[in-house]
Amino acid sequence: VRGTNDFKDIEGANIIIVTAGMPRKPGMSREDLLTANADITKSVAENIKKYAPDSFVVMVANPLDLMTYHMQKITGFPSNRVFGQAGVLDSIRFRAFIAMELNIAIETLKLFNEKADKLENLSFTKGLGDTGLRITYNQDQPIQVERYGPNDESIDAFVLTIRFFIQDNEPTSLRNLSKLFSVLPISSELVEKLDNARTETNLGLSQATSLSVDEVDLTFRSIFDVFLWGGLAHANPKLKTTYDGWSEDPAFFLLLQDKFIHALRIILNMIFFARAVNKAALSQLNQG
Repeated sequence: VRGTNDFKDIEGANIIIVTAGMPRKPGMSREDLLTANADITKSVAENIKKYAPDSFVVMVANPLDLMTYHMQKITGFPSNRVFGQAGVLDSIRFRAFIAMELNIAIETLKLFNEKADKLENLSFTKGLGDTGLRITYNQDQPIQVERYGPNDESIDAFVLTIRFFIQDNEPTSLRNLSKLFSVLPISSELVEKLDNARTETNLGLSQATSLSVDEVDLTFRSIFDVFLWGGLAHANPKLKTTYDGWSEDPAFFLLLQDKFIHALRIILNMIFFARAVNKAALSQLNQG
């Protein structure tokens, strides 16, 4: 990378960034610069065409759109070799300034982490270390299935809190968090980490379990939806009918409930991962 005022120095260059132009004075609009900067751009374009005819040109001078068009016409370069740089950066700054001014974004990230902290202290979460099924078979007797781990009351309490992370009408939902990350002035690495984790979580929930009903394989997501929206929330009449049907077979119901707990574990791991990414994002925002 080399800066210069001598056109001979650009001979054979692959990429040329043009900053040449008259600066805007107080009270001037960008259009006021048009005549003066058009002459400057014309001179620069002629010399680029002379010394670096195969180069790519990036325009920064204002008014940007007009100067970029002017550069392309004077050089005669294909349109895909002459670029103007400004709009994307200005848009990102504008959105970030709005978010910071209203303080909504940072408060949402903090709220997400506060609610994630509450999940960590629930008895359901603490009981996940020892959970599973105990199946007993005795000759001439029905198979006995017993589930151990978090009890029904702790599951209900956990679901009441987890809804803040899965309902899109909540600002702290994982989907809304991902949208928020996409407009914040944070590193692309953090945005990618969160998006990749959400993708992996969805893939995990979409996996088939070892259970099926009426020859239809059940995924962790389908079981999760029936238990949450049909059993605990009663928000979906069709799913409630399915849940009630499952409840008629106590042994099979415990098998289903065990898969539901596994689905909750998948989501919980995602929330805790998002909390860690959130902390890194807050650190970057505070430094900015």
